Amino acid sequence: MRIHVVIPLGFLLAGCASIEPPEPKDNLIHVKVWPNQGTQYQFPERQTTDPLLYQPVTGKTGICFSGGGTRALSATAGQLRGLIASGLLKDVDYISCVSGGSWACTAFTYYRAGAANDAQFLGPAIEPEKITMENLNELDVHALGYTATADFKQPFIGDIFNSKAAVDTAWIRAVGQTFFESFGLYDPDNPSYFSLNKKTVNDIKTRNPSLAAAPFHIVRNKSGEVKRPYLVINSCVIWPVDDKKEENTVSFEYTPLYVGSAYNLTLTRPRAFKPALSREVGGGLYESFAMGSTAPANFDLPEGSAHVLEPGVPFTLVDASGASSSAFARALDRYTAVLSPHSNTWSIKDATPGETWFDAFGDGANVENYGLISLMRRELDRIVVFVNTPVKLDMAYDPGDGNSVLPPEDGQIDSNLPPFFGVSQTKKGKPDNPYPNNQVFSSSDYPAVVKGLQAARRSGGPVTVTTDLVTRENLWWGIPAGQKMKITWVYLDRTARWEDQLDPAIENEITNGNAAKPTGPFLRFPNYKTIGEDKGKLVSMTKPEVNLLGHLAYWTVMNSDEIRQTIQGTE
Repeated sequence: MRIHVVIPLGFLLAGCASIEPPEPKDNLIHVKVWPNQGTQYQFPERQTTDPLLYQPVTGKTGICFSGGGTRALSATAGQLRGLIASGLLKDVDYISCVSGGSWACTAFTYYRAGAANDAQFLGPAIEPEKITMENLNELDVHALGYTATADFKQPFIGDIFNSKAAVDTAWIRAVGQTFFESFGLYDPDNPSYFSLNKKTVNDIKTRNPSLAAAPFHIVRNKSGEVKRPYLVINSCVIWPVDDKKEENTVSFEYTPLYVGSAYNLTLTRPRAFKPALSREVGGGLYESFAMGSTAPANFDLPEGSAHVLEPGVPFTLVDASGASSSAFARALDRYTAVLSPHSNTWSIKDATPGETWFDAFGDGANVENYGLISLMRRELDRIVVFVNTPVKLDMAYDPGDGNSVLPPEDGQIDSNLPPFFGVSQTKKGKPDNPYPNNQVFSSSDYPAVVKGLQAARRSGGPVTVTTDLVTRENLWWGIPAGQKMKITWVYLDRTARWEDQLDPAIENEITNGNAAKPTGPFLRFPNYKTIGEDKGKLVSMTKPEVNLLGHLAYWTVMNSDEIRQTIQGTE
């Protein structure tokens, strides 16, 4: 991020009025709750207690779509295109997504306008030998990829100063206008709750007559289209919001049935802050339409319910996906502490009524950029992780072996990957671990992942590696030891076999874009910058950039035996 943008904006916003929660309505609503004890999690979609409302998710296969702004959105569009074309998506039980990945996956799961079908929504599948500069400049206005070309900077920056709405909703409004409005999922004058299907909405309204006329978005379920995997959107609670080290950043999930943080944590205010303070976070889940409500006066845990004051405004899909992607807002909050999205929250711990907190919410990447922890809590057996990163894999990096692990320098590999193995990257010779709480696997397994990705990159095919891993206990995330899983890591990087089939003129432009002094229309392809890829823009990209990245992502899925084997459970 450029300092000359951030600092002036920070000074201008420093005097903004404090952010206040919307006034709740004066009627009580009846909300289902699911308390958790330690790591004995209750996930509603995996239970059979409501068989008339939904088909329980009993499978154990999931896909993670990482964050990364419009780069992640464009790659995710191509990856979903490949998963549908290959017939693999029907075998996937969960989609877990972060930030730009959530823009794509949330819209894919719920879109109700614009595109007529998935083929139009995700864009055409074009093999490398048929890609031309002419068709790279063609992008259907109803396609998901088209939103990546829209001007995001003006809606966000301009809205901060020109709108009468609360400043902490500026990011949400810009996300809604840019990535969701054309798909019928954003209407600031008539905001909609969201749920799973018509039956779950009717159940909510039967329990809550005050919501009888309330609009709800439900998961897309069109005849002839693939059934959507269960969606998990990943964000985080930042507490306290002015803690620049983010020592207490805790994951927070939004799904069609519920929201919350499944694992209970007791947070303590960092020593640098006074007065001393502690609080509970998580310990259970509650229905999504109650997000923003005040804490209940009591829980009826045998029934699994609570009565709370109805939120002042509906919590929407755009609120969820916007919070999941609010990295830029959070960066500005280093100076302002007012731009991150805020909402009332409360925790569920045994039968003790929780205290209402007006929390700041941040990009899921503040805790981990893949959405992997969410799927691990559900004890999935097989997971594909799409690492849609801006960092090219350094082929000269030696990670050591199982007995002696060598940490990467900053910029040698995506910074989210090593911490899962307890490995800290170094920056200017000093340890620099942005995710100190994230170790869930043994460090001895790390070199095999890196070397496998390097070998795949060297072979010229899809940059993938599959690993059989066993979890270590993680008391911050609530991950127990001994959980076995197969993970296929899919790393976004150049792929020689695909490039060799391109028109020589396009292949040459890719080479120029990856030179020591990159030039041409595809700078750093496919690892575009998350912010500022195109001069003068915030996150928007050109049609050729969006299309070419989507075509590579599609081809990677279609040509990876490892992705297919992991999803289908075959060898």
